Amino acid sequence: MVNIDFKVGLHPDSNELGVYLPTSKRIIIYLPHHSSIEQIYDTIEHETIHAILDKYKHDSDMDEYQEHSLIFALNWIDEYV
Repeated sequence: MVNIDFKVGLHPDSNELGVYLPTSKRIIIYLPHHSSIEQIYDTIEHETIHAILDKYKHDSDMDEYQEHSLIFALNWIDEYV
């Protein structure tokens, strides 16, 4: 199970939209970094895919760039098929 936390304060060291923390199985969404509710949904989806890849250990053979390429392809699956 993954917990999702929404932060309303800005993260002082980052301008990330969200982050998945595998050690604590937690997703943090930084609301002030988003410009629309749709962007918040997209960030939740993106970080949830990170959590799924971590849960099933599919990310152990991928670097961060490959993982983000896979997430991009999953988001645009209708265009790829």
